[in-house]
Amino acid sequence: MKRRETMDAVFMPLWATGVTMAVRAAYASTWFQRYVERHGPEAIYPSSLGLSFVVFWTHSALMMVIDYTKPAWATQFKVQPDKYASSSMTWSAVKVALVNLLAVALPMSIVMFKVVLPWRGVVPHGLLPSWGSVVFEFCSFLVVEEFLFYYSHRMFHTRALYATYHKKHHEFTAPIGVAAVYCTPVEMAVANVFPLMAGPVLMGSHVTTTTAWFCVALINTVQTHSGYDFPFMACPRAHDFHHETFNENFGVLGVLDTVHHTNVKFLERMAEQTNAQVKKPKAA
Repeated sequence: MKRRETMDAVFMPLWATGVTMAVRAAYASTWFQRYVERHGPEAIYPSSLGLSFVVFWTHSALMMVIDYTKPAWATQFKVQPDKYASSSMTWSAVKVALVNLLAVALPMSIVMFKVVLPWRGVVPHGLLPSWGSVVFEFCSFLVVEEFLFYYSHRMFHTRALYATYHKKHHEFTAPIGVAAVYCTPVEMAVANVFPLMAGPVLMGSHVTTTTAWFCVALINTVQTHSGYDFPFMACPRAHDFHHETFNENFGVLGVLDTVHHTNVKFLERMAEQTNAQVKKPKAA
């Protein structure tokens, strides 16, 4: 498990850097500048949302193809090897995800881009921020998201709120990528969209930094719900364990789970699996 955590610590920043570089390059490209000249600076925001939408559905579609075809190279990485979502459950997740993205995430994004960020003094068509600013803001986003997601997630696990607002998400005991946003509209707004947007709003971030953050976060949430522990991608084991057991691993980074001791059983299982691997006799 320590090795996997080290891989995440190395490769997740590389993923984020690559995505951010691509977004910044597209923003600075001649064709995009011509697009802005033709349609006005306000056209930048729909481009940002459109890219985020494409990223989510492309990654989700790839994971659905893998779930359906079950190629040998992928099944070896399945966290819960014998559990696959039925076609009906997958289709239900697709429909709910589409509704949540269009009816919840999109309106909240429009309000953020058209009302909140201008109020913060952010303009859509400004100079690219320095890489130092980008790194600092990404770190801030992670802290804000960890705090807001952890406590809102635990709130939805209380007896008063679970059945009405969060039980739907836990219909998947072995989650799939698109099920990342398989939830009620209230949960979508409070626990998924708001923690994602709060960081860029607080920091008054440039549109490229915000767009890159959205894309990285969407790739991460699809992957951590995918059920596949692929090397060089976000490890899904912690959140997969949450779906399996319901009462541990509420956060994104695991920091607040450690603070509140809500990952004890998960760490015990990981230690057992590591010990089993160490004790396994090597082939002659």
